[in-house]
Amino acid sequence: MKTKRIAVKTQSLLIIRLNMRYSDHTKGGSCRTMKSTYLAMSIFCALGLLPAHADTSSESTSDKPLAFNEVNQQLLKNYTAAKQELHKKLGPLVLCMDSSLTLINGNKREKIPFIKQHYTGLKEISHITLGTFVLLVNHTDENISDDTIAKLKEYKSGIEKASPEVPTNEGLLRSDEARQTALIERTLGFLDKSIKERRVSAAELQSYVRSTSVPDLENAYIAVASQMSSMDKAMAKWRQELTPEEWDNMYVFIATAHMPRQQLIAYQYFAKLLHQSQEGDRVIVGENPGTTTEEQAIDLVLTHILDRKIAVQFFNDPWRMHRDLLSDAGKKWLKEHKLEASH
Repeated sequence: MKTKRIAVKTQSLLIIRLNMRYSDHTKGGSCRTMKSTYLAMSIFCALGLLPAHADTSSESTSDKPLAFNEVNQQLLKNYTAAKQELHKKLGPLVLCMDSSLTLINGNKREKIPFIKQHYTGLKEISHITLGTFVLLVNHTDENISDDTIAKLKEYKSGIEKASPEVPTNEGLLRSDEARQTALIERTLGFLDKSIKERRVSAAELQSYVRSTSVPDLENAYIAVASQMSSMDKAMAKWRQELTPEEWDNMYVFIATAHMPRQQLIAYQYFAKLLHQSQEGDRVIVGENPGTTTEEQAIDLVLTHILDRKIAVQFFNDPWRMHRDLLSDAGKKWLKEHKLEASH
């Protein structure tokens, strides 16, 4: 039994290594899935939980690296070197990070912020409805604890303290003021009721957030108009400064958190500007925390460029490396096998 389990472990480690993509992204944090897979498979192997039909011919009793391990390590180093070579030839690059656009073109760089006070003011006031929701969502239909009551009072006090400064200190327009006042009054009233009654039902909380969602989205529309207008002015300036060839060879990197990635407004803007039908060619999106620095952003751009060359040369499909290299094999296996875990 011991020999059998060791053999299964050896086979599993081989599968994991074959599943490695041509990348050394672990420094940037984008191979967590591979790390998690490695850990999970190692646990299964140690417990002897892999299928009984796995190869048991090996008599090895050690954890020696597999024969091609050193060669594979050379691949990873050479892959990194190939990206460094591409970096030397990289044309203009726009980084959309930290509420700014940065153009890097050779030794020249320029940074232009695109988030204005108007955008921030609208966002912060809209957030009071979200702040109220997260305080209460896990405490509906029950007596609210003293700890939560204290948090509600502190939050309400903060809103009351900031409210008088809305017309003068939030960068708002006159046309914004009535909507913000209504949001603030509705929120303060709901907080006051919740504190006094020390109880709120799920239906009451939903009624509150539904009543505030429309003005919140109106704020969002106006804020987005401010952001996109600022971004467009910056890009129009740089288009005049770049040659047509430089513009046509320019890449854009956009940093974002995970949840807003789908239909991300910055991506929508650059997709229209550069006539991109999908993310991953000239417009590349990276999720935090894996791409929080400029170095990580550039590294991901270079990965896309190199992997696109791999995809075209190996598979005659420029998008083939944008999905798991083993995905087709996985679909085939799933189609041909019943899952023991599903019973």
